[in-house]
Amino acid sequence: MGRLFRRHSACSRQYDSQVSDYRFSEAERFTVFMADAGKCFWCGVPLPYRDVQIDHVFPERLAEKPELDEIKKSYGLGTEFDVNCYENWVTSHQGCNLRKRAELLPNSSSTLFVVGQVQARANKLRKYQTEFEKNRKRERVLSLLRAAVDAGSVTEADIKELISGLPTAPRANDKATATVIKLDEKWSIVPGSPLHQAAMDGWTIHHVSGAIGYVNDGTVVGIVPNVAAPHPTWECSRCGRHGPWDGIICRHCGNREAPDQ
Repeated sequence: MGRLFRRHSACSRQYDSQVSDYRFSEAERFTVFMADAGKCFWCGVPLPYRDVQIDHVFPERLAEKPELDEIKKSYGLGTEFDVNCYENWVTSHQGCNLRKRAELLPNSSSTLFVVGQVQARANKLRKYQTEFEKNRKRERVLSLLRAAVDAGSVTEADIKELISGLPTAPRANDKATATVIKLDEKWSIVPGSPLHQAAMDGWTIHHVSGAIGYVNDGTVVGIVPNVAAPHPTWECSRCGRHGPWDGIICRHCGNREAPDQ
């Protein structure tokens, strides 16, 4: 995971004839943004919705390529894995997205952990997208009715008469549906872990997702393991510490290392 950032780089398919990149619907963009709690998945730093870029964990260039089948096997993605679907989408800053570019992440334990996290939430996101689209249609209908009332072409009496003629829809319960998706798990810092050490060294912890912590020192961001005995792929060959890693750079000592193979 320390080298996770190489110098990189049922869903609808909407491709522009001139551009091969997937065209995200507003529902898809907003759903991924909410799932990541309004933060860049890679660095953990918050970003405004207007600046959101949706990044592909496995590069989009792999779509329809023969090599994708082998990648599915080696990364444990499953035969039904689709490059352009929630199992492969995360919120990203422009800088993190550009740095990752279209290169394949190293097949290490930390990468597989991230892949598992993204895949595990996919079904929840599809359900949230359905709710988002349903609510948006409802708001559109209501706004059209309000405009018609204001214009005098429809009266409130007309609307009441229309509603009174509609059948009563059964409801599962009377509780309001939540408007915000919450996927964040309760987390704590593991004593003696590199994340614990990073906090002692002055790094600010933004979020912890399972065995990975996202930290910031006010200038740069990084990721660090939240386990007492991290996998060897986290270890820096120069200082022996386990990050924080900002791409292929150990932010403890500044050492730059090639991605794990």
